[in-house]
Amino acid sequence: MPTLTADQTCSSTVHVRCCQILDKVWHTYMTLGLNALKEGDAALARTMLEAALEEATSRGKASSKIAASTTYLARAYRCLHRHEEAKTLYLKSWSLLRNDSDADQFLFMEVLDALAEIHVAAKDFRIAKRFLTKAIKVREELYGSDHPSLSQRLMLLGFVHTKLNAFDDAFKSYNRAKAIRQKLSRQ
Repeated sequence: MPTLTADQTCSSTVHVRCCQILDKVWHTYMTLGLNALKEGDAALARTMLEAALEEATSRGKASSKIAASTTYLARAYRCLHRHEEAKTLYLKSWSLLRNDSDADQFLFMEVLDALAEIHVAAKDFRIAKRFLTKAIKVREELYGSDHPSLSQRLMLLGFVHTKLNAFDDAFKSYNRAKAIRQKLSRQ
């Protein structure tokens, strides 16, 4: 097995430290952006999250960092009522996360939920149903079959089914949501 020369070892160490610093830069932008969102300052959040996305894409970072940056930037755009831009960013996140077996499933669920809500607001119920059905499946895998947030998503799915004139499916969704709420109220 070949050994590294002193120069190669130093170069490798510098590269690792450089990558760690660049990761810290991305992480700092993300933290500042998320804190701004939490505080209700969507404009500052947009600025910080755009910088995080630029950092992630310019340095060839993992797609998970690009997906996270894109997702939270989309959230900032939604807060700024820039819905088409938000939709485009969520779709980019979705395309990065959907075939990634190591993808953060909580992030993926958030993206699916957001896309479903955007399509419901646009009265594009067929596409909303597709995203919502997948979001429910991921939510069940993460939280189990009786989590309160699952009930909320099932109610929305029932609404979507109603708009698609799929009344039997709507009834099933509403009843399942009701059963979850009743079970939780007994605990």
